[in-house]
Amino acid sequence: MSPESLERELRVREGWTTRELDFIGALPRLTLFYEDDLLDANTWSVTIDRVTEYLGMVPFQVSFPDVKKTDDRLFEEILSNYHDLQAHLAKGKYAGLLGA
Repeated sequence: MSPESLERELRVREGWTTRELDFIGALPRLTLFYEDDLLDANTWSVTIDRVTEYLGMVPFQVSFPDVKKTDDRLFEEILSNYHDLQAHLAKGKYAGLLGA
């Protein structure tokens, strides 16, 4: 993916997010972030507790023995031009998305 294509795609997705938040902005909701709440299996029980509390449900225990990531590689290993993308994003508002 070219750096320009990546930035264009990020702008498109940012627009989707903005429209979604405009639409649901007044609705009560619980915000979860994949990186904070779901990426590490050690956080799942805390996340489930937050969700059940938010929904007014009785907390419960869940087991996730068969959950596996489909790809454990780092972005640097997946993207052949990772450093080019990182350097391009470092120049603008998306700095930090690839560790830039």
